[in-house]
Amino acid sequence: MLTMGFTAVLAVLIGLTTARRMMLNESTPWLLWPVLLAAIAVAPATAYTALFPGDAVDAATVAAEKDSVTLDVPEGHALLVTGVMTPLTTAALEDEDYRRTNYVFKLSGPWKQTVTGEVQRTSESVDAAPSITIDVTDRVRAVEKPQVVWMGQNLQDRYRLSGAGEVTVTVHNWQGKAAEKLLIEVVKDTPPNKALLGGAGLLCLLAVFCDVKLGTDRLSADVGFLTVVGYFIANGITPAGGMASTLMEFAGALITGGLSMGIVGAVAEKFFKK
Repeated sequence: MLTMGFTAVLAVLIGLTTARRMMLNESTPWLLWPVLLAAIAVAPATAYTALFPGDAVDAATVAAEKDSVTLDVPEGHALLVTGVMTPLTTAALEDEDYRRTNYVFKLSGPWKQTVTGEVQRTSESVDAAPSITIDVTDRVRAVEKPQVVWMGQNLQDRYRLSGAGEVTVTVHNWQGKAAEKLLIEVVKDTPPNKALLGGAGLLCLLAVFCDVKLGTDRLSADVGFLTVVGYFIANGITPAGGMASTLMEFAGALITGGLSMGIVGAVAEKFFKK
């Protein structure tokens, strides 16, 4: 909930700052408002789908190389892989194998796909080590919320799937002792990348038009950041990801969306503004 609130507050603050700057101009075009409101809504709406995917429609656990499970994947769903962490002892802290678990899944069914991931923790003390306790009974789970997940720690990943239907997940490789087992859940996916990037592109074009033809001030840079962050959030944060991963996605969107669209807007103004 904290991550969701942070995402919404930051998006609104950036939007309000942009609106205030626009209102200082002599004229404020009406097109500004729907473009800006839509851009503000992208981050919190996408974050909600990433942080609250709902109950899993299917789930199973694996704990070693060559383990195999069968899952039913409806259309529009993804795999959510969560590390059930090995209890730490003081002696284990000195063993690098207890810091991470690398895994490779081979998916076979109506389609074939390879999934590669890593569970990682970097805590220097037993008490501070993040952990998730999961009990899967008849494919219904109970999750004990993890402690705060700091930079460099990764307990959970989401993987988009290339198809739907009954699929067999086989552990092709398993290295490390950080996780004693992995919970694999089938959950509702975040919005498709094509929709996120297509919507971002449309709003960015409208923002550039406002800058060039309607006299707004650097609207394209702000809209670029607010819309591209939706793509980063959808592909980068999970329910157990913590604040650190969210900050990383915002930083990536600032560079990729905000900076790039700021440059595009400035070039467009130079050549097309009369």
